[in-house]
Amino acid sequence: MGAAVSKKAKGKKKTKTKTKTKGAWPAMAASRDGGWSALPEDVLLTVMQLMDVPDVVRSGAACSAWRAAFRRLRLPTPRQPPCLLYACESYGPSAAALFSPSSTTFRVPFCGGIAGSAAHGWLFTTDDDANPFLLNPLTGARAALPPITTLHRVKTAGGGAYGVDFALESPSKWERIERVTAKRAREWMFRRVAVSAAGAGGGGGGVVLLMHMPYAELYFASPGDARWTSLSVSGAVPHRRNQQWLSVVHDDDHNGLFYLLRHCGSVFSLDLAAAGHSSPVVRTIMDSKRSYPSPHDPKPTKYLAVAPRGVGGELLLLVTRRWRKSMIVSADKTHIEHGVVTTGVEIEEIRIGKYPVRTVSVSLTGIGGDHALFLGHGSAAVCVPTKDLSMLRPNCAYLTDDIDGDLLHSPATRRDVGVWDFESSSLHKLGDVWPLRHPWLYSPPPIWITPSLY
Repeated sequence: MGAAVSKKAKGKKKTKTKTKTKGAWPAMAASRDGGWSALPEDVLLTVMQLMDVPDVVRSGAACSAWRAAFRRLRLPTPRQPPCLLYACESYGPSAAALFSPSSTTFRVPFCGGIAGSAAHGWLFTTDDDANPFLLNPLTGARAALPPITTLHRVKTAGGGAYGVDFALESPSKWERIERVTAKRAREWMFRRVAVSAAGAGGGGGGVVLLMHMPYAELYFASPGDARWTSLSVSGAVPHRRNQQWLSVVHDDDHNGLFYLLRHCGSVFSLDLAAAGHSSPVVRTIMDSKRSYPSPHDPKPTKYLAVAPRGVGGELLLLVTRRWRKSMIVSADKTHIEHGVVTTGVEIEEIRIGKYPVRTVSVSLTGIGGDHALFLGHGSAAVCVPTKDLSMLRPNCAYLTDDIDGDLLHSPATRRDVGVWDFESSSLHKLGDVWPLRHPWLYSPPPIWITPSLY
């Protein structure tokens, strides 16, 4: 057979084949002449719009021309489910793992900070002295925020610690100053944070709303401001003894308002955009007369969430996360750790309008067959449509650890990370749902973040 083939080949005249490129498949011609970097811009951007954010970042790292094209045209960030950002031994102290449920885990620079919250792809975090700033972990961009010493309860600073006023009423002539180290302040001082979309980008007009310990009082500032402004001291949102704030959330989709949840269950709207936020406008959305529970009663964690567009009007979700605590003695019996596990998640609906109506029944069956919740440290709850996001389980709540301030004086194990299935009322390990390559460290706690390229 080999000889026959040789014979046929012998009788044929060799001709050179020319590749015709003019007028046909310009993308292929460009890639043949200049490689993938020479792809036509329209083809490149069409492909990038179909990617998730981590893959766009990878492509930008591979080719500077691709990255430049995406940024120059300011394309909308591709739709992206929340990702899990966490510290791990494999990446060391100067980086963190970012797990994308639609792709895989990859390394992002993050120098040992503690993320207090995340919104619009930006982290609210602090430096070693507990001074806060906003950070986009994908791009490395930062936005400066006022220092911790401009919070009115922080009276002194020096020696790696701060003098914090723990008096119930502040300002007051009866101050009760306690020493709080910078390390503890980083972990404890900033309980909840809500960020407007404009504020996350570091541009003008955006606002960061902060719940500041020890008594969960409210402060706000814009990136670049010199000081934090207290809503309690200004009288806009009075601080009530034993009625602390539990959750804050910003509504970017509907009206640009912040929503606030008190311990008693009352809900308020807060407009900080009015008059350049010089005179905040507060409105009661739902007035609750619920009494303050006994200190010995279990205190569930509560979150506010804004339902996405298309759910039927403007809708707030009041999410209650119940948990129990256990004490774990080390093998050598030298120290005790606290273990926390979620035992239930409940949802109430609050419809916003001229006359807000609150549904009477509490939903134990979940958020519905086409949405998922994300609950965790520092932030409000996030409600995500699961349509076209096959990697998310509908009618589930994805959880990260959210230990409250009463557990901070002892080491805490970060084990309350999982997926709550509303239909079966059961908690599943996150590793059973998603293939996490690297286990997380117990400190700092893992956090949900929806990546953004801007």
